[in-house]
Amino acid sequence: MTSRNVTGLSGKERFEPDLPKVKKDAPRFEGTDVPLAYLFFYQDDVHNVQAFLRDYPEVSKEQALSAIVERARADLPIESVQGLVSGAPVFKETRVMAEMLFGYFLSGYDMEDFLIDYPGVTKERVEKLLLLARDLVEAAAYENSP
Repeated sequence: MTSRNVTGLSGKERFEPDLPKVKKDAPRFEGTDVPLAYLFFYQDDVHNVQAFLRDYPEVSKEQALSAIVERARADLPIESVQGLVSGAPVFKETRVMAEMLFGYFLSGYDMEDFLIDYPGVTKERVEKLLLLARDLVEAAAYENSP
């Protein structure tokens, strides 16, 4: 990722990541000209929502948190089906409870061990669940910050 020097609203120079080009009709935060894609770029590549909020003060913390949660819900790798494993969240198209993955990690095993023991679960779904967990932890931390 590359960065450039820019002058912020405060008049101070700072490094800013080179943001991806977005279409003119790309979804934007309500009441602003800031594309939602910028938040996700910061979150995925810079790993810092706080930097996004600093760089785009016209976007409220609540708007950013709502966008993070909506993005996480849009492509869930898990589902809860009544009558299947007592309705516990399972990896889609399996009977493997999502909590099993975290149990593996807490017991000192890694993702490869989990995938070997549960071949019906794809690596992509495990990675999506971990990213979802990261996003929700980050959202919760920002929700409780001043």
